[in-house]
Amino acid sequence: MKLILLAAGKSSRIYKKIKKNKCLINIDNKSLIRNIIDNAKSVSLKNITVVTGFKPSNIIRDLKNYKKIYPGNKEIEYVEYLIAICLFEQINVNSKDQQITSLSLEQFNKVIKKYPGSVYAQDLKIKLDLIYDQLAGKEMYVARYYQERKKWLASLRRLNIIIEKYPTTIYVEEALHRLVEIHYRIGNINFAKKYASILGYNFNDSDWFKKTYKIIENKDFVIKKNKTKKTLKEKLKALIN
Repeated sequence: MKLILLAAGKSSRIYKKIKKNKCLINIDNKSLIRNIIDNAKSVSLKNITVVTGFKPSNIIRDLKNYKKIYPGNKEIEYVEYLIAICLFEQINVNSKDQQITSLSLEQFNKVIKKYPGSVYAQDLKIKLDLIYDQLAGKEMYVARYYQERKKWLASLRRLNIIIEKYPTTIYVEEALHRLVEIHYRIGNINFAKKYASILGYNFNDSDWFKKTYKIIENKDFVIKKNKTKKTLKEKLKALIN
């Protein structure tokens, strides 16, 4: 039988439903995982699915205890995967503190490195982009804060972190543009042009490049439309006429 370790915030509809059916969360006031550990039941942890969010710290604690008690168990890689998922589900996109995001990344990399050919590693690789976006977002938040207060060097440090550590995230275009803005403002024109050319080469159809172009060229960027080639029929018609 497939057991589902239900999880949800206390204000959610899911929580209100599962509150009436506590056996899905607890057995004799113990979590399912804790109960399995204490009674050494031959219940596979792979029959437990973590959905999302109900006291994930407790779930992680129990999973870590499971690792200590059964260090050589064949399901340890799945336990490590569940820990990664529990951490991932705690990520708060609106939080300034991204400690949980960093812990998630650490656990993700641990599973990917230790079990590279597993289905768990493949799943976590797909989710990695979301974690990188989150960490890059934190750096961008701080970079904007410093730029607004004309703390140029502090802002540049944060923007360079995005370029160097998170070059595939959704924030890289904005980071390149802000590097242009700041370098142009403090008189480093060559650096400004360097980052502008990188932005133009990789993202020349983006709004950030249009803003950058206006800074460097002092005029709006106009996209040149390619001339449509005439068909053979049109060419012949033109010759006849």
